[in-house]
Amino acid sequence: MEGAEEIKGGHAVEDDESDIHDGFEARIAASGAIFRNLFAGERPLEVEAARRLSTVAIDEPGLILRTQAGDEAAFDVLYGRHQPPVYRYALRMSGSPEMADEVVQEVFLGLIHGARGYDAKAGPLRSYLYGMARHALARQRRGERDFEELGEDLEANGDDPLAGLAREEQVERVRGALAALPAHYREVVVFCEMEELSYAETAEVLGVAIGTVRSRLSRAKSLLVKRLSRQGVEA
Repeated sequence: MEGAEEIKGGHAVEDDESDIHDGFEARIAASGAIFRNLFAGERPLEVEAARRLSTVAIDEPGLILRTQAGDEAAFDVLYGRHQPPVYRYALRMSGSPEMADEVVQEVFLGLIHGARGYDAKAGPLRSYLYGMARHALARQRRGERDFEELGEDLEANGDDPLAGLAREEQVERVRGALAALPAHYREVVVFCEMEELSYAETAEVLGVAIGTVRSRLSRAKSLLVKRLSRQGVEA
């Protein structure tokens, strides 16, 4: 077929890459406000649905190729599966919904335009995307010593990092204690306790040994407990 190529599933796409991806870019840019509301706890059922979707086995390498060729259905599957955790991570680490939106856009535009660094044999796509998000955050916050304190209600979707803290006042204190941690401690709490990555996956994302992840998480929990204890919160 002249001016187009066949891809898996029989979808014909245009050769002009800019035309292929314009629609994707617009949809990524428009999604920020939707997910800010979603992860502020206004739509908890959708949050849980997104979590379940992230555990479904799919052919992600094939979907990446189809997305890069212009297959909107493939893009929707990847975006629906991985946008929520990438956004949550960026929001928890930066405290800024606007910055989280920018990180999501950078990560998925990078995926659309060519995930040359992704090797399916080396690990899951979500680890690769978390790594991209970490680099995107670092670029946006370069020159600052640490991330700002969290400004959004990160516990509204039920991901409380310490069990038994149900009251809003306690949740506020936990958020404050988490925000006060150095970034390298905070991110292991986010990955291991909130996003439920394994030690091995977290180590891959951070580029450190599994033992380092374990020790950082242990130290982070100790710091959280001490800070909360001083505030009269039982962990």
